[in-house]
Amino acid sequence: MKRLTDLIGLALMISCSASAALTPKSHQLIAGIKFRSQVETQFGDNSNVTYQNGRSAARAAVRSDFMFIRPEIEVSGQPGQGIFRLMYTGQYRQFRQSPADDYSDHMYAFSGQWLPEKRHTFRWDIRRISGHESRGQGVTEGLSDIQLRRYGVNRPIQTSMLDAELAYDFGLPEGSPKLTTSLRGKTFSFSDTGNIDDNFRSYIRDQAWDERSYTVALSQWLSSDSQLRYSLMATQRAFQTNKIKDSEKYFLRLGFQTRYSGMTRLAGNVSWLHQEFPHNERALNFEGLNWNLSAQWQPVKHSLWSLNGWQQVEDPTENGGYILNSGAAISWLHHWGNDRLSTRLGWSYQSGNYHMSDSQRQDVIRTSEVVIGYDFRPSVRFELSYQQHKKTSNQPGDIFFIGPDRDEAVMRMPGYDQHQFRLSIKVQI
Repeated sequence: MKRLTDLIGLALMISCSASAALTPKSHQLIAGIKFRSQVETQFGDNSNVTYQNGRSAARAAVRSDFMFIRPEIEVSGQPGQGIFRLMYTGQYRQFRQSPADDYSDHMYAFSGQWLPEKRHTFRWDIRRISGHESRGQGVTEGLSDIQLRRYGVNRPIQTSMLDAELAYDFGLPEGSPKLTTSLRGKTFSFSDTGNIDDNFRSYIRDQAWDERSYTVALSQWLSSDSQLRYSLMATQRAFQTNKIKDSEKYFLRLGFQTRYSGMTRLAGNVSWLHQEFPHNERALNFEGLNWNLSAQWQPVKHSLWSLNGWQQVEDPTENGGYILNSGAAISWLHHWGNDRLSTRLGWSYQSGNYHMSDSQRQDVIRTSEVVIGYDFRPSVRFELSYQQHKKTSNQPGDIFFIGPDRDEAVMRMPGYDQHQFRLSIKVQI
């Protein structure tokens, strides 16, 4: 389940990822197997751990220092006509003044390819993610600390995602054109909710879903720097306990990437999307554009500008309707002197419009970021950063209903202002 802040963070990560990459360092093991690993450690301060809006004493922000560790391990090899990759990524965060919000996330991934002939490739990708939703985000968005305690949400809510895809490619790996067909399945659920109030637990379980996607795509290289991709996609999402939220999406998508004069890169996807809710006659369907575009401009070797824009449809936590998210992000990355020292400035804006029969809510999130980085060695990087996330809403209060019969009203007050300072150390082992 994507939230607005996830999309903002993703946009900034995409537009600014070049400054955070370490030089890959692989270790050769037996039988041609390669091993690579890195670890990132952060020390910082979070001004609003549970995303409180501060409109009253009951909604005052909770400030805390934190420590964060992110190890990443990758094993890859090419046995015979196959290629495989195994990966593990962990995220461990501890808050000194708010230990109830500590979490540990894990992601396991396998990617395999079988190439019986030059023109035929079979691919299998599978990911298992044990994650979390922070208190004050996702299903607990806009709840005060008093409400969180009342409903037994005394720690981040654990989530589980299984994502598997089976695909077949016909065509040369770098040839044109190439035909791809794929079948993808996802399952999302919440785990370890036994400590939560019964009525609120039923609301949480209503958000669990299974999804199946089918894709047929044709890609074509127009030149060594330009590619087009045409896709037909169908996605069916079935909620495990609340069928009225089921949805079906149909995409007609055009994707492209190109480069001009070595300084400018463009990439994006533009889709015509039709979304409907087969079991809910009151729900508002969507038909229109779904898109994301990115551009990079590098006028000189040591300076890079990045711009991202998007419009995406998101499922709400309540019954029926949709949230139309749109926004833009811009960043500037500059290397100084001998290129070891770099600075990055980033800013993004996103609005979320609720198109539901009983809601005219509109949320806005603004994110600003300043990062100073120093590459001590190709495999060691230091970063000092500051981030501000500010969310506002045109609805000072928003009511939703919980319980098996949805007869208990809950008032949430969306919006928050959060500041983070971080010192990061990244090491390629």
